[in-house]
Amino acid sequence: MLATDTLIVTPGPTEIPHRILLAMARRTTNPDLDPEFFRRYDEARSMLAEMLGTKRNNIIIWVGEAMSGLEAAIANLVRSGDKVAVLSNGIFGDAFADLVTAYGGVPIIHRVEYTKVLDPDKVISFLRGEARDARVVTMVHCETPSGTLNGLKELARAVKSEGKLLIVDAVSSIGGMEIDVKWGVDILIGGSQKVLNLPSGLTILAVSDELGKPWRGSITGGST
Repeated sequence: MLATDTLIVTPGPTEIPHRILLAMARRTTNPDLDPEFFRRYDEARSMLAEMLGTKRNNIIIWVGEAMSGLEAAIANLVRSGDKVAVLSNGIFGDAFADLVTAYGGVPIIHRVEYTKVLDPDKVISFLRGEARDARVVTMVHCETPSGTLNGLKELARAVKSEGKLLIVDAVSSIGGMEIDVKWGVDILIGGSQKVLNLPSGLTILAVSDELGKPWRGSITGGST
């Protein structure tokens, strides 16, 4: 592998291997019409599905920073006046509250220090108390600035035990940590520019089987 001229050591965007930069220079056709594009798209979805413990047709990849995926999740699940339980131990957790407000929802925030992780027992108490009327819960798997990693498996189980929908920002962790949508995640959002070591500008979104029913297979009509 050829070395690049600079070394980027931020959490993301990360250093892109030279072979990937060279691949981006290849000529392309119109992806709307090219069967090869659909083949490659499905191949990428299959790899992501294996990584995230779900089915290929529960995966969507689109052009746009991962923030567009977080916004899409809120826009599709939160109605005006809805209360949303926001679990936060950092700035990206707080950002969910801003999105909820932007779409007319009412964020109810359970906040802990940025150096601490979310406690499933305290989350259950929060969901049974102050946030008992919330239908949707948001959380960040790994907060980029602090590197604080929340226990997704345990927290997802806690949220599901209260019968609520869970949206997860996994932008910093996708590809680097074990993630299984079947733990109880309803919408999981990732990005290309961090652990996956790819150029910025792609959103990865995985949905649960239940939420995926209305559109499953509509993109390619293929098998799962």
